[in-house]
Amino acid sequence: MPADNGEDRTRSYSVLSKDTLVGHYRIIEKIGSGGMGEVYLAEDTALNRRVALKFLPPHLCQDAECRARFKREAQAAARLDHPNIAAVFEVAEFQDRPFFSMQLVEGQTLRDAMKGEIMPLERIREIGMQICDGLQAAHDSGITHRDIKPSNILIDSHGRARIVDFGLASIIGTEQLTRTGSTLGTIGYMSPEQVKGEKIDHRTDLFSFGVVLYEMITGHAPFKAESDAATFRAITGSHPELLAHFRRDVPSEWQAIIDKALEKNVTLRYQHADDLLLDLKRLAPGPVPLSGEKKSRIRSAYPWMIIAGLILLALILRPWKLEFSRTQETQAAANWLAVMYFDNITDPSDSKRLGEIATNLLITGLSQSEYVKVLSSQRLYDLLKQVGKEGLRTIDRATASQVAEKAQAKWMLTGSILQSDPAIILTSQLVDVSTGAVIASQRVTGNSGENMFAVIDRLTEELKKSDAFPAAIRTESPVKVSDVTTRSPEAYRYYLEGLDYWNKLYGDDCRRSMRKAIQFDSTFADAYAMLALSLGAGSEEAEAAIAKAAKYIDRADERNRRRIIAIQLYIKKDYKNAIAATREVLRIDPDDKQTWVGLGEIYTMDGWQKNIDSIIMCANRALALDPNFRMAYNLLAYSMERSGRQKEAIDAINRYIKLAPGEANPYDTRGDLYAETGNIDSALESYRKALAIKPDFLESLKKTGFMYMFKERYQQAESCYHAYISNLPRKQRGYWRASLTYIPSFRGRFREGLRIADECISANKIDGMENTNWVLYTLKSDMYNYLGRPDSALAMIKMAMAIEDKERQHESGLESWQAVMYLKTGDTASANLLVARLERVAQSENDFDIEEYWSARGMIALELGDYTAAIEYLGKHDSLSEGMIGNDLLAKACLYAGNYKRAAEMLEIMQTKYSENNAISGAHFVEGYYWLGRAYDEMGKKDKARANLEKFLSIWKDADPGLKEVEDAGARLSKLRVG
Repeated sequence: MPADNGEDRTRSYSVLSKDTLVGHYRIIEKIGSGGMGEVYLAEDTALNRRVALKFLPPHLCQDAECRARFKREAQAAARLDHPNIAAVFEVAEFQDRPFFSMQLVEGQTLRDAMKGEIMPLERIREIGMQICDGLQAAHDSGITHRDIKPSNILIDSHGRARIVDFGLASIIGTEQLTRTGSTLGTIGYMSPEQVKGEKIDHRTDLFSFGVVLYEMITGHAPFKAESDAATFRAITGSHPELLAHFRRDVPSEWQAIIDKALEKNVTLRYQHADDLLLDLKRLAPGPVPLSGEKKSRIRSAYPWMIIAGLILLALILRPWKLEFSRTQETQAAANWLAVMYFDNITDPSDSKRLGEIATNLLITGLSQSEYVKVLSSQRLYDLLKQVGKEGLRTIDRATASQVAEKAQAKWMLTGSILQSDPAIILTSQLVDVSTGAVIASQRVTGNSGENMFAVIDRLTEELKKSDAFPAAIRTESPVKVSDVTTRSPEAYRYYLEGLDYWNKLYGDDCRRSMRKAIQFDSTFADAYAMLALSLGAGSEEAEAAIAKAAKYIDRADERNRRRIIAIQLYIKKDYKNAIAATREVLRIDPDDKQTWVGLGEIYTMDGWQKNIDSIIMCANRALALDPNFRMAYNLLAYSMERSGRQKEAIDAINRYIKLAPGEANPYDTRGDLYAETGNIDSALESYRKALAIKPDFLESLKKTGFMYMFKERYQQAESCYHAYISNLPRKQRGYWRASLTYIPSFRGRFREGLRIADECISANKIDGMENTNWVLYTLKSDMYNYLGRPDSALAMIKMAMAIEDKERQHESGLESWQAVMYLKTGDTASANLLVARLERVAQSENDFDIEEYWSARGMIALELGDYTAAIEYLGKHDSLSEGMIGNDLLAKACLYAGNYKRAAEMLEIMQTKYSENNAISGAHFVEGYYWLGRAYDEMGKKDKARANLEKFLSIWKDADPGLKEVEDAGARLSKLRVG
């Protein structure tokens, strides 16, 4: 019967059988069908070629919406002429039944190609690049496919990928196809915005392609769930398992691509298909280094590095003398054993990490002996890299011998997993490196259901029976490897996964894996320690994690016990003792490059200037172990800048860029180097480059805002700050809302800054982040001081300190500022009491406490007009401080004391640093132009005085009325112009 809307859907259509003529096409056979079409192989009699004809199914021919959708597919595909898109030749109707002819692609769908064995990564890369190329062509033509999935991609007989089925495509400039109460697309391949029914654009295809790419790599759908509703929830709220869970040969660069393609926030996703294409092109064919991509920078890849100032050091061309290095003679004489990766015969890809688990557990087990020294797994990885075999998990005898010789090991051990179920069977061969002779062979069979730990214990004891080892080794009491690691194979698997991510500088992924390890074994000390380290000092979760590690420290071996102690001291910010403890770790394992860099970073936390030689030594030691260790070059670049050696700093960071051209971090570091030396345009260009590579690289986004502010492009700066804040986690968002006050403060508009600060304080309260408001109260105190309201400034600093006391945070330097505010409000007694307290605290010899004491003494002397004392005290502060405000005060003291030359020299350096510190203290930075102009005025250098005063007044032209600096600058400038 007729449909309710008056359309007659009962009409019958001719059956399309062999030899049916459809215009100038002759049907050969039906070759496929789907919900929106039937596809026939046909001969084009006019052009003597074979084509595919796609017909709308008979039951849909009277449905106006389906006809429109079918028409859209033909229109969309017909507009495109690209080798990776199946071409449409003609659109027509046959007996009122719409059809179009299209290029016949002989081959198979990507869905069929994915069946069976997992694809090699290089083949995935080739197909992926072709699909990206086709998508970009569609998007350039204003077409969004909206249904990218394996069955809509054909692989022809020559291996070329072609996109088909534009049935859901949206075309810019045409009417929109809508379906009330439903969502267009294929479940499992939809983007979050598709699932939510939101407005979509071409970026939805990039998410869908990310799903396809993930499935090609792993053989698993990333968001597969038990129901459609559950799948929708997974797409919008869950993250898929990491690639390494399914496949061990996947380099970190692939994970970075997947993460960006499957980003739920459309603005942080790939913005164009050719951006994704470029990242795929950057992946070298074949094995790719596993050392990782990370975004990381010294400040966040290792959370040890989050400090107020910039970073680090080391020499490339003139290496320093290295501590703890063994001489070759000592190494050769020692009983060093190199344990090679166990070959997992049962699973060559080692998808469950059994080979890696066996290797690491055996290294741990043998390391408990005092009669044999075992090469660490990290050192093995580095040596493989040096011989051009990075990332290998199956090592042939020739490579093994090469690595062992390079390590100057006396023996090497190769091994295999012959069986993992129902019982584990391990074999190994102990080889004399100098002769290549097999000294002993072992075969150990576990009991049915017995885990790897017990089997490794037996293998360890079998190895100790070898006559090659010192006889005393056979008298040692056996140590169960589970007693110094974990008893849970799953916990250990996640722990090793987390270590991989840590080595690749993937902090978030490392934390996720360590948390999973702890879920399987709540007494796993090593996992707690790594979780704490990845979280960094100052984190409540880090403090809780390291407390757990300390509680279960007896469940770790000697090296890791010492490491736990070092991390605990670092988390407590006891840097001097953390340094000593970390050196103890290196005494046991001097070939751990990560710990060398970690030691260098603790030295930076303890004080750059006094530790510069030690930091350089650490960086060089890491580079000696791995000449391509990127984070060592990052450390090196910062240190050269700190040493005033800009060319060497840029050379170092360019080496990093050459090693990792597709990473954002080295460009961010290069931006920092340029910013610190006054090259603002090059800094901005470098930050933009970082963001072009990785749009969610938030550090570069923030610093782009700083550069725009320094260039007085305030609207762009504000946009950057808002974007930065909106993408931060909640707690960090609470702290960094303060950045919204930077621009008004920079412009001398403190009343506006106070209003914005109050809005931010309210927002933090709504977010439940009142504990972060001490930053805003501190900024308000500074602004009230500029406005000549010391009572309000004192009130704000008291509010900030009340939060500090509650949160146990005492490293902001607020007490010295509070002492000055007491003095300004006439409360000299309270000021003196506070300084006396600071003096007592400084007896602890903690650098921060000493610095704050001298800072307080210096500021009070400056306020009282005792400029000689101020110079002395602030000079002591300056020798310790990494900040700029201390230098600002010292320059003022010199100026007031009549030492104009020294004041001008200091201020000239300050005014050429477009650093984060100067952006945060923007009013002080801009005020520096006033003080510099004043110094030159007193020196009689009128042109320089005029230039700096004009610069100051141009930035503060709309400043709050009544600011004494503005009034004095105007008066001085008038005199200079007359003169």
